[in-house]
Amino acid sequence: MTFKSVLQITFGMALILLCGSTESLAHEVLGVQSYYSCQPTLARAFLRSPNPGTGNRDYPLVVIDANGDPTGEYIVVITLQNQSDFDARMTAVGFAWLEASGFELVQLNRAYNELTTNVSGTRTGTIGPNDYAVAPSFTISQSQGNVEFSIREDVRGVPGFPHTVLSFALVTGNTFSGGKPDDGLATDVIRHQIAIKGVLPTAAGLPQIEDLLNAAYVRFRQVGWNGEGSDTGIWRNLLPAVSCP
Repeated sequence: MTFKSVLQITFGMALILLCGSTESLAHEVLGVQSYYSCQPTLARAFLRSPNPGTGNRDYPLVVIDANGDPTGEYIVVITLQNQSDFDARMTAVGFAWLEASGFELVQLNRAYNELTTNVSGTRTGTIGPNDYAVAPSFTISQSQGNVEFSIREDVRGVPGFPHTVLSFALVTGNTFSGGKPDDGLATDVIRHQIAIKGVLPTAAGLPQIEDLLNAAYVRFRQVGWNGEGSDTGIWRNLLPAVSCP
Protein backbone atom coordinates (compact mmCIF):
# COMPACT_ATOMS: atom_id res chain seq x y z
CA MET A 1 0.00 0.00 0.00
CA THR A 2 1.38 3.42 -0.96
CA PHE A 3 1.64 6.42 1.37
CA LYS A 4 -0.95 8.23 -0.77
CA SER A 5 -3.45 5.37 -0.52
CA VAL A 6 -3.04 5.26 3.26
CA LEU A 7 -3.92 8.96 3.47
CA GLN A 8 -6.98 8.46 1.24
CA ILE A 9 -8.22 5.59 3.41
CA THR A 10 -7.56 7.59 6.55
CA PHE A 11 -9.62 10.52 5.24
CA GLY A 12 -12.51 8.20 4.47
CA MET A 13 -12.36 6.79 7.98
CA ALA A 14 -12.47 10.31 9.43
CA LEU A 15 -15.76 11.01 7.64
CA ILE A 16 -17.28 7.81 9.02
CA LEU A 17 -16.01 8.36 12.56
CA LEU A 18 -17.41 11.89 12.70
CA CYS A 19 -20.78 10.32 13.37
CA GLY A 20 -19.43 7.60 15.66
CA SER A 21 -19.20 7.45 19.42
CA THR A 22 -15.92 8.28 21.12
CA GLU A 23 -14.84 7.89 24.73
CA SER A 24 -11.21 8.72 25.41
CA LEU A 25 -8.95 10.65 27.71
CA ALA A 26 -7.94 12.86 24.79
CA HIS A 27 -7.46 12.94 21.05
CA GLU A 28 -3.76 12.41 20.52
CA VAL A 29 -2.82 13.96 17.17
CA LEU A 30 0.40 12.82 15.52
CA GLY A 31 2.22 14.21 12.51
CA VAL A 32 1.81 11.64 9.74
CA GLN A 33 5.36 11.88 8.37
CA SER A 34 6.86 11.72 11.87
CA TYR A 35 4.67 8.73 12.71
CA TYR A 36 5.72 6.76 9.63
CA SER A 37 9.36 7.56 10.32
CA CYS A 38 8.90 5.98 13.79
CA GLN A 39 9.37 9.31 15.56
CA PRO A 40 5.76 10.07 16.52
CA THR A 41 6.55 12.55 19.30
CA LEU A 42 8.32 14.96 16.95
CA ALA A 43 4.90 16.39 16.05
CA ARG A 44 2.36 15.60 18.76
CA ALA A 45 -0.66 17.43 20.16
CA PHE A 46 -3.69 16.73 22.31
CA LEU A 47 -7.20 18.00 21.58
CA ARG A 48 -9.83 17.53 24.29
CA SER A 49 -13.39 18.29 25.27
CA PRO A 50 -13.79 20.24 28.54
CA ASN A 51 -14.24 17.04 30.61
CA PRO A 52 -12.40 14.22 28.86
CA GLY A 53 -12.47 10.74 30.32
CA THR A 54 -14.27 7.45 30.17
CA GLY A 55 -17.95 7.88 30.95
CA ASN A 56 -17.96 11.62 30.26
CA ARG A 57 -19.89 12.96 27.28
CA ASP A 58 -19.62 16.70 26.61
CA TYR A 59 -21.99 18.20 24.04
CA PRO A 60 -21.84 21.55 22.27
CA LEU A 61 -23.78 24.38 23.89
CA VAL A 62 -27.07 25.28 22.22
CA VAL A 63 -27.11 28.99 21.37
CA ILE A 64 -30.35 30.76 22.28
CA ASP A 65 -31.50 34.32 21.64
CA ALA A 66 -32.75 36.87 24.18
CA ASN A 67 -36.20 35.23 24.11
CA GLY A 68 -34.77 31.81 24.90
CA ASP A 69 -35.31 30.43 21.41
CA PRO A 70 -32.59 28.32 19.69
CA THR A 71 -30.81 30.17 16.89
CA GLY A 72 -29.68 26.98 15.10
CA GLU A 73 -26.08 27.61 16.16
CA TYR A 74 -23.88 25.84 18.69
CA ILE A 75 -20.74 26.66 20.65
CA VAL A 76 -18.04 23.99 20.73
CA VAL A 77 -15.55 24.27 23.60
CA ILE A 78 -12.22 22.46 23.21
CA THR A 79 -8.69 22.59 24.58
CA LEU A 80 -5.40 22.54 22.66
CA GLN A 81 -2.06 21.35 23.97
CA ASN A 82 1.25 20.95 22.15
CA GLN A 83 3.35 18.02 23.40
CA SER A 84 5.94 17.83 20.62
CA ASP A 85 9.63 17.16 21.13
CA PHE A 86 12.20 19.93 20.67
CA ASP A 87 10.51 23.19 19.62
CA ALA A 88 7.88 22.16 17.07
CA ARG A 89 4.98 24.63 16.93
CA MET A 90 1.26 24.22 16.21
CA THR A 91 0.51 26.89 13.61
CA ALA A 92 -3.00 25.80 12.53
CA VAL A 93 -5.83 23.49 13.59
CA GLY A 94 -8.47 22.61 11.01
CA PHE A 95 -11.73 20.67 11.15
CA ALA A 96 -13.65 18.81 8.45
CA TRP A 97 -17.20 18.87 9.80
CA LEU A 98 -19.04 18.20 6.55
CA GLU A 99 -22.05 20.54 6.27
CA ALA A 100 -21.00 22.86 9.08
CA SER A 101 -20.70 26.61 8.40
CA GLY A 102 -20.67 30.15 9.74
CA PHE A 103 -17.93 29.83 12.34
CA GLU A 104 -16.71 32.53 14.71
CA LEU A 105 -14.43 32.61 17.71
CA VAL A 106 -16.15 33.56 20.94
CA GLN A 107 -15.09 34.49 24.46
CA LEU A 108 -17.17 32.79 27.16
CA ASN A 109 -18.32 34.89 30.08
CA ARG A 110 -19.11 31.78 32.12
CA ALA A 111 -17.34 28.42 32.30
CA TYR A 112 -18.61 25.48 30.24
CA ASN A 113 -19.41 23.47 33.38
CA GLU A 114 -21.46 26.39 34.75
CA LEU A 115 -23.50 26.50 31.56
CA THR A 116 -24.22 22.77 31.45
CA THR A 117 -26.07 20.19 33.51
CA ASN A 118 -24.30 16.92 34.31
CA VAL A 119 -26.55 13.85 34.20
CA SER A 120 -24.56 10.64 34.74
CA GLY A 121 -21.56 12.06 32.90
CA THR A 122 -23.52 13.63 30.02
CA ARG A 123 -23.21 17.42 29.91
CA THR A 124 -25.67 19.53 27.92
CA GLY A 125 -26.68 23.15 28.17
CA THR A 126 -27.68 26.40 26.53
CA ILE A 127 -25.89 29.71 26.16
CA GLY A 128 -27.54 33.10 25.78
CA PRO A 129 -26.31 36.42 24.37
CA ASN A 130 -25.05 37.61 27.77
CA ASP A 131 -22.86 34.55 28.23
CA TYR A 132 -20.46 35.09 25.32
CA ALA A 133 -18.97 37.69 23.00
CA VAL A 134 -17.79 37.21 19.43
CA ALA A 135 -14.04 37.83 19.08
CA PRO A 136 -11.99 38.41 15.90
CA SER A 137 -9.12 36.39 17.35
CA PHE A 138 -8.00 34.52 20.44
CA THR A 139 -4.68 35.11 22.17
CA ILE A 140 -2.80 32.51 24.21
CA SER A 141 0.00 33.79 26.44
CA GLN A 142 3.11 31.63 26.68
CA SER A 143 6.62 32.23 27.98
CA GLN A 144 7.83 32.19 24.35
CA GLY A 145 5.39 34.99 23.48
CA ASN A 146 1.73 35.48 22.63
CA VAL A 147 0.05 33.11 20.16
CA GLU A 148 -2.89 34.59 18.24
CA PHE A 149 -5.36 32.33 16.44
CA SER A 150 -7.95 33.69 14.04
CA ILE A 151 -10.62 31.71 12.21
CA ARG A 152 -10.75 31.16 8.44
CA GLU A 153 -13.47 29.38 6.46
CA ASP A 154 -11.92 29.97 3.05
CA VAL A 155 -9.09 27.52 3.73
CA ARG A 156 -7.66 25.57 0.82
CA GLY A 157 -4.89 23.00 0.86
CA VAL A 158 -4.03 20.56 3.64
CA PRO A 159 -0.48 19.28 3.04
CA GLY A 160 -0.54 15.50 2.65
CA PHE A 161 -4.34 15.40 2.34
CA PRO A 162 -5.21 16.73 -1.13
CA HIS A 163 -8.83 15.56 -0.96
CA THR A 164 -9.61 17.08 2.43
CA VAL A 165 -12.02 20.01 2.54
CA LEU A 166 -11.89 21.87 5.83
CA SER A 167 -15.00 23.52 7.25
CA PHE A 168 -12.73 26.06 8.91
CA ALA A 169 -9.31 26.39 10.51
CA LEU A 170 -7.78 28.20 13.45
CA VAL A 171 -4.71 29.79 11.91
CA THR A 172 -1.75 31.90 12.98
CA GLY A 173 -1.21 33.09 9.40
CA ASN A 174 -3.46 33.34 6.35
CA THR A 175 -3.54 29.66 5.35
CA PHE A 176 -3.54 26.24 7.00
CA SER A 177 -0.06 25.42 5.72
CA GLY A 178 1.34 28.89 6.43
CA GLY A 179 1.95 30.82 9.61
CA LYS A 180 5.33 31.73 11.02
CA PRO A 181 6.70 28.98 13.28
CA ASP A 182 7.61 31.52 15.97
CA ASP A 183 3.94 32.56 16.07
CA GLY A 184 2.71 29.00 16.72
CA LEU A 185 1.72 27.29 19.94
CA ALA A 186 4.77 25.92 21.74
CA THR A 187 5.01 22.85 23.95
CA ASP A 188 3.75 23.33 27.51
CA VAL A 189 1.63 21.60 30.16
CA ILE A 190 -1.43 23.84 29.84
CA ARG A 191 -4.70 22.90 28.17
CA HIS A 192 -5.59 26.09 26.29
CA GLN A 193 -9.34 26.51 25.91
CA ILE A 194 -10.93 27.83 22.72
CA ALA A 195 -14.65 28.28 22.00
CA ILE A 196 -16.10 28.28 18.48
CA LYS A 197 -19.66 29.21 17.40
CA GLY A 198 -21.28 27.93 14.23
CA VAL A 199 -23.81 25.65 12.54
CA LEU A 200 -23.05 21.95 13.04
CA PRO A 201 -24.12 18.84 11.10
CA THR A 202 -27.08 17.49 13.11
CA ALA A 203 -28.87 15.20 10.63
CA ALA A 204 -27.82 12.18 12.74
CA GLY A 205 -28.29 14.06 16.02
CA LEU A 206 -26.08 16.53 17.80
CA PRO A 207 -22.55 15.06 17.93
CA GLN A 208 -20.49 14.92 21.09
CA ILE A 209 -17.51 17.28 21.19
CA GLU A 210 -15.12 14.31 21.25
CA ASP A 211 -16.74 12.97 18.06
CA LEU A 212 -16.15 16.32 16.35
CA LEU A 213 -12.47 16.09 17.26
CA ASN A 214 -12.16 12.89 15.20
CA ALA A 215 -11.95 15.03 12.07
CA ALA A 216 -9.21 17.40 13.25
CA TYR A 217 -6.05 18.28 11.33
CA VAL A 218 -3.09 19.99 12.98
CA ARG A 219 -0.26 21.77 11.15
CA PHE A 220 3.17 21.57 12.76
CA ARG A 221 6.10 23.77 11.79
CA GLN A 222 9.70 23.88 13.01
CA VAL A 223 9.65 20.09 13.49
CA GLY A 224 12.68 18.04 14.54
CA TRP A 225 15.93 18.63 16.36
CA ASN A 226 17.03 21.18 13.74
CA GLY A 227 13.61 22.84 13.41
CA GLU A 228 13.59 22.52 9.63
CA GLY A 229 10.68 20.09 9.22
CA SER A 230 6.92 20.47 8.89
CA ASP A 231 4.10 17.96 9.26
CA THR A 232 0.33 17.52 9.27
CA GLY A 233 -1.20 15.56 12.12
CA ILE A 234 -4.41 13.56 12.48
CA TRP A 235 -5.99 11.54 15.28
CA ARG A 236 -3.72 8.64 16.20
CA ASN A 237 -6.59 6.12 16.03
CA LEU A 238 -6.86 6.78 12.29
CA LEU A 239 -3.26 5.79 11.62
CA PRO A 240 -2.52 2.12 10.84
CA ALA A 241 0.06 0.25 12.86
CA VAL A 242 3.64 0.52 11.59
CA SER A 243 6.65 -1.70 12.25
CA CYS A 244 9.49 0.22 13.84
CA PRO A 245 12.98 -1.04 14.65
